[in-house]
Amino acid sequence: MRGGASSACDVGGVALMLVLGALGACSDAGGGADDAPFSSGGSGGSTTAASEGGGVRPPAGGSGASTEAETTVTDDPRDFIEDEPEPEPPPVAIPEPPSCAGLEADACQGESCCRRENVGASEAMVVAPNVSVVLTPYALDKYEVTVGRFREFLAGYDDWRDAGNPKTNAGARTGVPGSGWVKDPTWEVALPDSAAVMRVGLNCDATQQTWTDEAAFNENKPINCVSWYEAFAFCVWDEGRLPTEMEWQYAASGGAQARQFAWGNAPLAPNFAVYGCLVAGTGANCTADDIPDVGSRPDGDGLYNQSDLNGSVLEWTLDWFAPYPELMRDNYTKTDSGTNRMLRGGCWNTTFTDQITATTRHHQALPGYRSSATGIRCMRELESSPR
Repeated sequence: MRGGASSACDVGGVALMLVLGALGACSDAGGGADDAPFSSGGSGGSTTAASEGGGVRPPAGGSGASTEAETTVTDDPRDFIEDEPEPEPPPVAIPEPPSCAGLEADACQGESCCRRENVGASEAMVVAPNVSVVLTPYALDKYEVTVGRFREFLAGYDDWRDAGNPKTNAGARTGVPGSGWVKDPTWEVALPDSAAVMRVGLNCDATQQTWTDEAAFNENKPINCVSWYEAFAFCVWDEGRLPTEMEWQYAASGGAQARQFAWGNAPLAPNFAVYGCLVAGTGANCTADDIPDVGSRPDGDGLYNQSDLNGSVLEWTLDWFAPYPELMRDNYTKTDSGTNRMLRGGCWNTTFTDQITATTRHHQALPGYRSSATGIRCMRELESSPR
């Protein structure tokens, strides 16, 4: 054990220590690990008033001769009809990402599982005393990636990999060199070369995994048991990328509002978040039954309408772990070097409720790590925004 206060994350019987200043952990009883564990419109026209009878009469008592400023007015009723307003242009349809193309349009809480919500990011966010960051506006998926969406990924995975994907620099944060996919043996070997091999990893815990080899009752639950490499590849295939840690935190904390939780500062409660294995029982004997469908706690949605930012599964981010610098450049992203990748959010089986906040950085892990706590949320850069 290192550091100050600590808590253990029991994965496959191995005590996992989270080392990150003040230590914390998601309880992950029984989960497997493939790598070293966590460490710390228009307008109408106007009408013109006319005298009674429709025309303009000569002055009373006059001879009927034209006056100096005679006005010609017509009785044609068309002159008194307001211009038709220009019709509103139809809304621009945003194509569904590949992962939802084959799913029901209302599969997740009555709407698309791929619904995305814009994050304005119009104000600086304070992340530490005297340290703030400014971000470019972006769109973050409302829901965590579901089992059903990941199944769509695996259906075409072999052909996608055979075509040389992910390509070099795919999934990069625009304007951040070195943040995309690297055609390096370490990366290429870490990402399964076939769907069959990836399915083996998804079966990481018989009682706590959400994946089923055949579609069943878990299709709208968040996928878990995924490594950072697999999360990265999924988001690239789905025409997005992993959010940076700062993008994740901005959405979770409401940016300049600095919320304690995504929903605000009200105390943690089961109607706000999925945690503590409280869904199917009392917190003991955690199973996948304690992981509900995505978006099942709408009271806990964030300022920008994302669901499950606190609780549910931990979400991989683009960044390596590192202490925050004293000065953060705009769109700060730590992708140049590191050992562990950052996870933020959850998780569903933790009993350490202090971890379920919008700003704490309790979880980091080697990128090859997987467990029943690790999941995915993707983001989309806005093409109209400067980057």
